[in-house]
Amino acid sequence: MNSFLFAAIVLLSANDSGAVGSSIGEDETSPQLSVTISCDVVDPKVGDEIPIIFEIKNEGESHCDLWYRGRGRDGRCRQFKLSAVDEGGEVVADPRADRQIFIAGGGGGIDVSLDPDESFRETIALNRWALLTHPGVYQVTGTFYARGPYPTNVSVTAVTATTEIEILPRSNDEMASYIGELSNLLPKNDYENVPFSVVQKLMYTCDRRAALPLIEVFYRSDAARYWAVEAFQYYLPKDRETDQALLEAAMERGLAKGMFSTLRERGFTCEQIKPLIEASLAIDHPNAWPEGA
Repeated sequence: MNSFLFAAIVLLSANDSGAVGSSIGEDETSPQLSVTISCDVVDPKVGDEIPIIFEIKNEGESHCDLWYRGRGRDGRCRQFKLSAVDEGGEVVADPRADRQIFIAGGGGGIDVSLDPDESFRETIALNRWALLTHPGVYQVTGTFYARGPYPTNVSVTAVTATTEIEILPRSNDEMASYIGELSNLLPKNDYENVPFSVVQKLMYTCDRRAALPLIEVFYRSDAARYWAVEAFQYYLPKDRETDQALLEAAMERGLAKGMFSTLRERGFTCEQIKPLIEASLAIDHPNAWPEGA
């Protein structure tokens, strides 16, 4: 097993697929990794999911071992990071910038063994790192936090070169139609089998019209509720119309699990939430009792 003592040697490159990246290695005889990013979506529009493919490849002549944490529940992957810069040179807001990102803490992980020319890939939605609410050309950069397996635990950060992604406009009517199409993909009855990908796509629209189908996920899917919480806390606009949709649902049906913290995150006061708690404790809302208690 290699000790994975990597120092940063940045070798910027590009290929025909649009992937760009950097290589890291201790010297010419030690294992050397290339880190590239690419996007194979054709003509994405505002509100679309923008998947970015990371490829980690052993470019050296000897075997290489990596410790890989894998995909986290939040879809960001702790050993990867993405950032986007708009046409004005401004860094696009990270929806979860106020949450600490742990690069390689405790928990599960696997050792990845790469022979020369072998690689592995991970796909991460750029939307999890950037609120893409406007059309334009974006410069996207990826970061991979390489780490050797136990017991070395030596870490090195590799930052790719930027790749250009153009996001096309989507008209108001087109967005309404798109949200309607996604909503129709949600199960009519069996919400426990709701596809997470559909809920995530609704979230990525960043449009208040996605509020109603996402509220249904709040109430009807324990499994997908996490993404409804993410949507209301970090993606949907914090405006009167979206807040009103939440208020009306909570008054009529009581607070769904996770809704109390969501309301607080959206700036609701205790005075505003109090009648919702009372509604949740009503005898005809037993499913809301735990959240209202």
